[in-house]
Parts: sequence; C-alpha cells; structure tokens
Amino acid sequence: MDFKDFGKTGEKVSRIGIGTYYDVKWMFLARLGRRPGSEMKIRAIRTAVESGVTLIDTAEVYGSEDLIAKAVDGVPRENLFMATKVWITHLSYDATIKACRRSLERLNTKYIDLYQIHFPSPIGDIGGTLKAMEKLVDDGLIRYIGVSNFNLDQLKRAMELMNRYEIVSNQVHYSLRHRGPEKDMIRFADQNGLAILAWYPLEHGDLVKDEAYPEVFLRELRTRYPDVKASQIALSYLMDANRYVFPIPRASNPDHVRENIASVNYRLSEDDIRILREYFS
Repeated sequence: MDFKDFGKTGEKVSRIGIGTYYDVKWMFLARLGRRPGSEMKIRAIRTAVESGVTLIDTAEVYGSEDLIAKAVDGVPRENLFMATKVWITHLSYDATIKACRRSLERLNTKYIDLYQIHFPSPIGDIGGTLKAMEKLVDDGLIRYIGVSNFNLDQLKRAMELMNRYEIVSNQVHYSLRHRGPEKDMIRFADQNGLAILAWYPLEHGDLVKDEAYPEVFLRELRTRYPDVKASQIALSYLMDANRYVFPIPRASNPDHVRENIASVNYRLSEDDIRILREYFS
C-alpha cells in the first residue's frame, strides 16, 4: 500500500480509503436491529485493512460503526485512521459531545482520528458544534476536525469559527462523472493543505464498465497495464490528478475491495489525465 500526506496534518494515510455507507434501506433496517449481509461487510472491511488500508470512513447514522469495530478487532490502533461523522440533528455543543461518546463506544476505541460534521445545517448550531469538537480534541477523544458536504463558502465560514484548531478536511461527492469540486474546492484544498475525501467515486457502478471510457484511451492504457480495470481507472484519476484527494469506495464485498485497492498499482500520466478530463468534461 502507498501512503501520502493527509493534508497538512503531518499524518500519512493510505492513498485509498474505504467507506461504509451502504444504502438508505440498510440504514433503516439497522435502526431496527436488522443488518442483512453484515458478515460479508465485516469481511470486506477486514480485507481492506489486511491489504494495508488505514483510512476507514463511517458515520453515526450509517449503522456500520460497530461493524468496523468487529472487523478491526486485534489490529493495532495506531495502524488505523478512523473517521466518523456527527449527524445534523446533533449539531450543538452538548449533543455533539454525547454523539461522539456514542460513536467511540460503537467503534470500541478510545479516540477518533477524524470527526466530521456530516452536513451543514441552516438550523444547527455549527459554532457550538465546532467548539465541542475543539473540546473533544483537548480531551483526547478526537484528533482532527473535518466537515462533509460543505460548499466553499460554508467551509470558509466554518474555518473562521475555529479558535484553537483547524479544519483539516472536507468530504465531497467527487468522481470523473461529478467533477464539480474541481471548479473551486480542489484548488482551495491544495492551496490550504486540506484533505478531500471523495465519496461515490465509482458513481454506483457507472464507472466500473469499459463502456464508460473512450475506446482508444482504454486500448492504449492497456498496452502499459494489460490488467487494469475500468473501476481502477476512475479511482486512479482521483489519486493521481490531485494532491490531497482520497477516494473512499464502499466496502461491502471482499472481491470488490481487493479490486479497488489494487488501483494504487496503476499510475496515470499527465496525458491520461488530460484525455479523461476532456472526455468527462
């Protein structure tokens, strides 16, 4: 596994991470105590970790925090970079503290590496939430503070509200099919040393098919990498075209996890990146 800087934190994490959001139905059933396919999901997470992945993303509403705890049981804690999120109904000082403690319990860990605000909220107390996060850092319960699904103005406003610590990351929808973040967020992140976690990097499977890519490009790329898969091209683009972007494809099937992680073995050239940008413009 290759590692790179997680923004300007000084942390080195795996170039690719995993996500543990499954779908709305699964989250609903999880709230009712029913979690279909849990054993396979645990194996998928474990497969990622055994393959060298350190970055694992979840959220309190996903219903997967305790699955992660089971999957990483016995793995040295310092070998993991665990990220979770506080939901919009808990955006206040006291509610954030309580939500974090519940996440710690479900994850069966003494600290969370990256604690993120899941979504910006017009009615939530973002200022109070960020103060709570700073207190959680002081108490050693979290190490870094991040946000998720914030546009650039919302991110800048959140950064202005910080007192003792900095926001180190933003998690956004980013893929070859959804390149909106390249208009402003990616540039801002590069200039300010922020990590970007890219969710839906494979667009629900749309980017795992050869038909999604230009035929000539695929043929020429496979003269260098005969075994490269379409999904690996999509993930390699996010890693190779950007300094601080970490794709977090969903970990639900061990075979798919192995294929996704193998994308670190392929490096796209500047010409490859240019062709993909023109094609997916």
